[in-house]
Amino acid sequence: MDRESVAISVDDLQPGMFVAHLDRPWLETPFQIQGITIFGEQDIATLKKYCNYVYVDRETLPDSMAYNGIEIKPKQVPTKPLQSELSSSKPGRYSQTVEFAEELENAKCIKNTLSSTLSEVFDDLTNGQSLDLTQIRQILDPMVDSVIRNPDAMIWLTRLKHQGGYIYRHAMSVSIWSVAIGRQLGLPRNQLSALAIGALLADVGKIDIPSTILEKPDHLTEAEFNQVKCHVTKGIEILNNSEGITDTIRNIVLYHHERHQGQGYPEGLSGSDIPVFARIVGLADCFDAITSIRPYRRPLSSSEAIKKLYEWRDLEFQKELVEEFIQSIGIYPAGTLIELSDGSVAIVVATGRENRLRPRVMIVLDKDKRPVNPVRIVDLARQDADSEGVCHIEKSLPNEAYGIDPDEYYI
Repeated sequence: MDRESVAISVDDLQPGMFVAHLDRPWLETPFQIQGITIFGEQDIATLKKYCNYVYVDRETLPDSMAYNGIEIKPKQVPTKPLQSELSSSKPGRYSQTVEFAEELENAKCIKNTLSSTLSEVFDDLTNGQSLDLTQIRQILDPMVDSVIRNPDAMIWLTRLKHQGGYIYRHAMSVSIWSVAIGRQLGLPRNQLSALAIGALLADVGKIDIPSTILEKPDHLTEAEFNQVKCHVTKGIEILNNSEGITDTIRNIVLYHHERHQGQGYPEGLSGSDIPVFARIVGLADCFDAITSIRPYRRPLSSSEAIKKLYEWRDLEFQKELVEEFIQSIGIYPAGTLIELSDGSVAIVVATGRENRLRPRVMIVLDKDKRPVNPVRIVDLARQDADSEGVCHIEKSLPNEAYGIDPDEYYI
């Protein structure tokens, strides 16, 4: 956490303090904006409903408050080992069978079809038509197969967030992230398909929520936030009017906003009481939301988001599941913008499964931040340690830093 911030109990909050971070994702509270100044008792009361502690900018603490912070110990929640909850018939770990560049060509066609069809599906639902599960499965099966062959290609494409409406674009990305986690866990093909469908439909109930609420640039009122939470029950209503919906899919939609410590909704479940596929989708949903461009906050870079998830392990999300997710995508997922130790700027092309801190990268700017033409592909893991010019990743960069648009590369 930032050196300038200190963790304090919500019971010690006072007007004038600047709250920089919460003990949970901002998107799970009515405060849409990351970072708020407390103006009165109403702000404090709202924070007490959702948080046990918050991180306050040390400079905004009153002079009379010599606060050194509090020790944070996650409540121990009974949780079964993750593998014991998964099917005993699962195969061994999947292996990459296709190189990134080759699979990317397949993935682009798959994503374009998925995007256009999904837009039509959501439009039909908005107009009162029932859900066609056969159609959903047909458009998702090629995506699942692509992730099985080489997850980096589809993961790269989730980073391209410019086209289309947020609801269905987010649904598509959450489905891809979820399948990537399921692949890491070694789930059999039929379970990956069910996971993909459930993830795609997790937020389908939001089609009835006014855009003035979903796109509101300020924190929500309690009534508005409660309306957002009702998307879960609306989603179940949509599923109940559709044929072929399994309990697995229904449980994902119903429980993907439950959280490890029991502070989620709609039932306040905790630990292993939350269905494991709902836990997977909840984690994927959070990761995609905090890395997406929204009108009320800046997106986090992939590495920033992963650090957040790691801070929330055994608070918001099961520790074991967080660690498996990080293993599945790496610290720097495909499509992440980074700066190298020599000052050059690159885009991560593929995460090496053996050394995730040294992926293959595409150099797009030189050390003076001038465009490189043609771009160069460098495998950081294969650099000769004894040669000159060996680079490592210095830091990740915000999306579109230096005016770089990843859409322009490989697309």
